[in-house]
Amino acid sequence: MNNKKVIEYKDKSNGYVTKGDLAEALIKIDKRFELLQQDMDKRFEEVDKRFVLMQQDMDKRFEQVDKRFEQVDKRFDILTKKIDDSISWTQAVVGGFQMKAGRNLEDTIAGTIRLAMGITDIDASNLKLRQKIIDTGGEIGPKGRRYEFDILLYNGTSYVFEIKSTPDVENIERFLDKYKMVVKKLRLRKPKAVMITLVKDPYITQLCKRRNILLV
Repeated sequence: MNNKKVIEYKDKSNGYVTKGDLAEALIKIDKRFELLQQDMDKRFEEVDKRFVLMQQDMDKRFEQVDKRFEQVDKRFDILTKKIDDSISWTQAVVGGFQMKAGRNLEDTIAGTIRLAMGITDIDASNLKLRQKIIDTGGEIGPKGRRYEFDILLYNGTSYVFEIKSTPDVENIERFLDKYKMVVKKLRLRKPKAVMITLVKDPYITQLCKRRNILLV
């Protein structure tokens, strides 16, 4: 007879089980808990990933909204600038130079040129208004007579310009004479004659083209 003592436990459904069976059952339960824990960890990781993706998506959406607001702001700035330039155009072309001299005048003319020539980055620092030049040799009039001219220095080009609401032939010819004298006396590099006008008469347009004057 086997003297080894067997410890038995009463099981209500299957009768008696050994200590080994109980240990094996406990091991299986531990594995199930371990698998359950792993499954829960994976689920939480997936939830975390979803939250991260949601956060990234929200960040992108907010960035897009910010960009759209920036674009709207830029459009408003451009529109405001165009309105200001239109006002400057009216003051300079229609009203002539009958306004206070100084920075206000330079800003007004800068706006007029921006609108007329389509150069957006012109400001008062590019302009020299009402410059004086003396016709010492009597080239275009009496000797010693002073003439005024306006000049825009931009991107290496010297634009000698004049603003007339409705220029006639005499205005064009006198401006051209003055332009040639300014270019000669100041030895301007890359000069360009520009006439800014409100009304582009067909004959004046053709005349300016023949005289190599930019009519805007």
